[in-house]
Amino acid sequence: MIHVYSGNGKGKTSSAMGAAIRAAGAGLKVLVIQFLKGRKSSELDILKNINNIRVFNYGRTDFVFDVTDEDISLAGKALDKLFSENEDFNPDVIILDEILDAIELKLIDISLVMSFLITNGKNKEILLTGHNADGRILELADLVTEMTSRKHYHDRGIGARKGIEY
Repeated sequence: MIHVYSGNGKGKTSSAMGAAIRAAGAGLKVLVIQFLKGRKSSELDILKNINNIRVFNYGRTDFVFDVTDEDISLAGKALDKLFSENEDFNPDVIILDEILDAIELKLIDISLVMSFLITNGKNKEILLTGHNADGRILELADLVTEMTSRKHYHDRGIGARKGIEY
C-alpha cells in the first residue's frame, strides 16, 4: 500500500516514524530515506539502533527556502540511495520523509518517483511525507492523511524543542 501524510500541520514525520517502529517490532525490515533533512533529529538516534531499520538523511542543516545546486545534488543522492537500498536491503516498509517537498521544489523528477511507486507499491508499504502532494501521487495512493494546523505554539514564538520537534 502507498500512504501519504501531507499538510501544514505537525505530525507527518512523527506518524511515519511511529509506523517504522511498529513495523520493526513486527520483524519487518524498514528503510527510512529523509529528503531535505540534514540537521540532527532525536528520532534518528533511536531508529539507527534498531537492527532491522536503516536510516539515511540527505539535506542541509538549515531549511530550504531558495533551492541551491547542493539541494539538487543531495536529493539526487537520496533517490539513488532509495534505489540501491531497495535492491540490496529489500525492505518491507519504505518511508520517504519530505519527498513530497522535494518533488514540489523540483529537486527530483516526479516520473522517477511514480515509476518506483507503481513498481513497488503492491508488494511493499511505502509512506511519503511532505507539505503538498502532487495530484498524481494522491491518485495512486491507497491512504491519504492530511495534517491541518488549527493552533500551534510556534505562532506564539515558542521555538522547536529537543525531544518534541527534533
